[in-house]
Amino acid sequence: MAPEQWSRHVATPACDVYAATCVFVECVSGRRPYSGDRAALMRAHLTGPVPVEAVPEPLRPLVTHGMAKDPEERPQGAAAFVDELERTAREAYGEDWEQRGLRTLAASAVALAALFPLAASLMPGAASATGMAAGQAAGQAAGQAAGQAAGQAAGHAAMSGKVAGTSAVKAFFASGPGVTAGAIGTAAVVGAGAVGVQQATGDDPEPRPTATTTPVAATVADVRDCVTTGPGGEPIAPPTGPARVTLPTQIELPGNATVYRANQVLLIGPSGASCEGSIGVNSGGTSVGNARTGMVRHSWTGSVGVIGSKVCQYFPDSPRAQRERELTGDCTSTLSTREDVPTGAPGVLAMLTSDMEGENQEVPSPRVSARIAMLGPEGGVSPVSCTAPVAAAAVCTAALTYRYLQGMEGVEIGEAELDRAARHIARFVSASRS
Repeated sequence: MAPEQWSRHVATPACDVYAATCVFVECVSGRRPYSGDRAALMRAHLTGPVPVEAVPEPLRPLVTHGMAKDPEERPQGAAAFVDELERTAREAYGEDWEQRGLRTLAASAVALAALFPLAASLMPGAASATGMAAGQAAGQAAGQAAGQAAGQAAGHAAMSGKVAGTSAVKAFFASGPGVTAGAIGTAAVVGAGAVGVQQATGDDPEPRPTATTTPVAATVADVRDCVTTGPGGEPIAPPTGPARVTLPTQIELPGNATVYRANQVLLIGPSGASCEGSIGVNSGGTSVGNARTGMVRHSWTGSVGVIGSKVCQYFPDSPRAQRERELTGDCTSTLSTREDVPTGAPGVLAMLTSDMEGENQEVPSPRVSARIAMLGPEGGVSPVSCTAPVAAAAVCTAALTYRYLQGMEGVEIGEAELDRAARHIARFVSASRS
């Protein structure tokens, strides 16, 4: 929603332009302009900077204009917005930008169709049958004119003996009628469960289309509410929230794990386990599972003194710890194991430890035990710990990774950095075996 919809609850064509620009940013970058809960989204849309860094340089003026906080500074309607988009596209990508886009989409449809007869393409003498199957599948997938033409292009190419014979390149598609001239010089490269489509022609003006890979499908998981009590032991109604959530692609949710909700926090823990939360005057926490079969715990505090001691314990070299040291003269850590997790974001720190600070370690060996803590600009530390049998180590990996990714919400960081951190956490959990 545009800023004026959040603050004044008014709707004009300029609001639609704002929304369209937000969708445009997601289409180009693969991520929404802003993230977080409803309160964080409201703040971002009202006062946050326009996320121009998410899109290529030539598109940034368009995004700045379309997402201007003041509706008077935006294009005043869809027609004006489209005019500006087309002008920007012509200047940045050439007069034929739209035709090139259609060619790339048609080629992508052909490449995806090639996945269906993949096994047949590896068999001797199967080129003709594979080509026909690829053509038919592409025709269905691409839809009507462009799709049928793309399918014909794939079929003609394969029957001409142009199906590659290696396991890396499954098809190389030649000419076809109409819009599927874009299939010329397009290769479908299959590996690691994804298909990459790349233009091989050399006559496209810069900037040329680059290789793309289909993203890993995100997991949609049910959310189970936890039992939560207040300072006096009275039951507290579970917080409102969606019954299902889409997990980040960095998380592989094991079959023996569930997403739980308590205290406005989402946790991953063992399936079928008890989940109990508590909220005190200035602290609280949530536990999923039990000390014998495995447990995931999240704790938080609002006490300035306790926050300071936790900062010293987990992040003794941070600027916040240095200030604590100057104030109190005492800021030490007793952790015997400690690893920093790179965040790629200034002011955001993350670390891992296998020290469980006196928590019960009743899970029979062999087991894994790990904890993650994060420190943001606001200075709070809310660690998540997990202990589980080695056979359920994937639950701990998912739980700690989810905490990390939630701590990174709203931070401008690339997917590659998030993937690297997820691998780091997985390695640490595995190495915590005892």
